Amino acid sequence: MKIADVRRFALLLVLTILCAAAVLFSGGIVRTLAAVLLVFVLPGYTILAAWFPEQRTLASTWVLFSIMVSAAVTGLGGLLLHFTLGLNTSSWVVWLTTIIVIHSGIAFVRQNKGLPNYERGIPGFHWGQIALIVVGVIVVFGAIAVARQGILTQSRASFTQLWIVPDEVEPELRVRIGIRNLENEAMAYRLVVITGSEPISEQNLMIETGQVWEGWLPVDANTAQPIRVNLYRLDRPQEIYRSVTRWTYPPGIEGDADITR
Repeated sequence: MKIADVRRFALLLVLTILCAAAVLFSGGIVRTLAAVLLVFVLPGYTILAAWFPEQRTLASTWVLFSIMVSAAVTGLGGLLLHFTLGLNTSSWVVWLTTIIVIHSGIAFVRQNKGLPNYERGIPGFHWGQIALIVVGVIVVFGAIAVARQGILTQSRASFTQLWIVPDEVEPELRVRIGIRNLENEAMAYRLVVITGSEPISEQNLMIETGQVWEGWLPVDANTAQPIRVNLYRLDRPQEIYRSVTRWTYPPGIEGDADITR
């Protein structure tokens, strides 16, 4: 066992751990550089070192195939993670780190078993290498297509926003009530406004998805009073869907403004 081989194996492990930690816990240029090494360099380098050591005879071929194999492994990982653990930073780091560590170990063991060298010469593109490139390209583009489709079809949380805020022009004389429909479909609502304990306004509204409705309500600037707005869905008319309460105070008096649920 050569000391140089041990050092090379240890260096790869340390570099992999540092890159993984940088991707997970740091930011900026350090995170970007670590991600480039983890995605485009280290996986292909270790796989080639484990299974195709003859490519070291030409640096340009080694670099080219390291990048190509890394891209293929990353693409394959995208496909597998999409259908298993999900596509997120932690799952990507686990996948790539596992590939790097396993193939670093294989390269270390094979090299120290004294396996015969492959035929040396000027390496070219053999049929096996061409097939590897084709598979890598197919996997990468397939992963991109699957990821894009997943983004387009993923479910989005649907909800409705309701608010009551002071008017920007006359904040002491009126309040602004607003509704934003983010339910992914047109919604029919019933809006009930209560001052004190008496309902003073009630109306039905039809709001398209993504649209905003706003209205204004005059207030008595000299009286402290709660204004409660209840929002119902017409398909569930007995259940309060959203509710917000705002206290208005005379000038010079401060208090708790909003209570929302």
